[in-house]
Amino acid sequence: MKTKFIIGLLIMLANVVYGQKITLTKEGIPTINISDNRLLPDLKDKIVRWAEQNFRNGYDFQDRGEVIRVETVRRNAFTYSSLGETYSYHVKVRLTFILTEGKRQLKIEVIEFMDGQEPSSLKLESLFTSKGIAKAEMTEAVNKLEANIKRVVSRLQLLWK
Repeated sequence: MKTKFIIGLLIMLANVVYGQKITLTKEGIPTINISDNRLLPDLKDKIVRWAEQNFRNGYDFQDRGEVIRVETVRRNAFTYSSLGETYSYHVKVRLTFILTEGKRQLKIEVIEFMDGQEPSSLKLESLFTSKGIAKAEMTEAVNKLEANIKRVVSRLQLLWK
């Protein structure tokens, strides 16, 4: 009985920590609602510490009161193979925290893909078919990119709706 309770508790905790609904689509990632009700200064401090710990290769940070914007490059965010050739891409990402009293949200934007230091001609839309389904050769790339973004956001350790 005690073992079942502990397993149930761990499953619930995992859903809270990793339960963000991050789904990469042709249009990007839908906005995620934050239910964390900490005071604004405490929440901002947490976001600052998170950015410092997770983006050691650099980031741009803008605090505009109720809107915090973090822009960074995720190195080796995903790879994919085509015709025996393996391609690795960095991804420039913008995370915008909207922290008003009535609405707290996180908006994640994939700005551009980068091949080394240079912007790539690859676009988010080119990973998907016209129907919005990941192309067969890009399914693994989409899954890796989603997992990379989920991993970064889960380190925020906020409560999500």
